[in-house]
Amino acid sequence: MQLLSIANHFQLKVKKSTKTLLVMSCIVEDCKWRVRATKLKDCESFRVRKYSSDHTCSLDALHFDHRQASSKLIGHCIKSKFEGTSQSYRPNDIIEDMKKQCGMTLGYNKAWRAREVAMGLARGSPDDSFTILPSYCHMLEMKNPGTVTFIDTDALNRFKYFFYGIRTFH
Repeated sequence: MQLLSIANHFQLKVKKSTKTLLVMSCIVEDCKWRVRATKLKDCESFRVRKYSSDHTCSLDALHFDHRQASSKLIGHCIKSKFEGTSQSYRPNDIIEDMKKQCGMTLGYNKAWRAREVAMGLARGSPDDSFTILPSYCHMLEMKNPGTVTFIDTDALNRFKYFFYGIRTFH
């Protein structure tokens, strides 16, 4: 629903939200756009039961700065920009891309937070990286005999440093 509201430049508000019912409408009181969904049994999904797709609000009511465009949502949208690449994707690039792709205005702070979310989704957290480091060292030593690896931690198992020496290739 968030992506729909962003793509069509309107903001929605939640009228009612329970474990089994979700009712949303356009933020403009006189607008006829509405959606009502109920939770399906035995799963976490909702099914749309009623949907009034016509926006009767004026062009003046269209919003280009969306409250539905959370940094988490934007982060999920731009995650692919951080996968398998080391190129820089700066907050200003995110602002520019969101303006081109969605026609929405985005602040620098929200772009920065979206970037952090996307990097976390694409690359994992530092804690995740630390957790898989011993496995990485083991595989490095197995695939390259003669390679030396060492991970140093303090008394509380907090990472201090990592050393590796890859054998020379002849």
